[in-house]
Amino acid sequence: VGGAGKTTLSLCLAAWLGQQQHDVLLIDGNFTQPEIAERLGISGQTCWRKTVDGSLPWGEVTVASVKDHLAVAPLA
Repeated sequence: VGGAGKTTLSLCLAAWLGQQQHDVLLIDGNFTQPEIAERLGISGQTCWRKTVDGSLPWGEVTVASVKDHLAVAPLA
């Protein structure tokens, strides 16, 4: 269901956990409308689906902010 707040909640929870010094990996799993990368301004950089076919390792498809304790694996 679009517009229910799933992406917003996921981003807020990930940011809060990062602020609490927890290392967070946020994986965009919304196949119909992937938005996490766009919301964070990192769209077009990489896509975690490339790990499924073995094209790239996870370290190559995540975008990390060490200071924020947050890594993102965008879908699109």
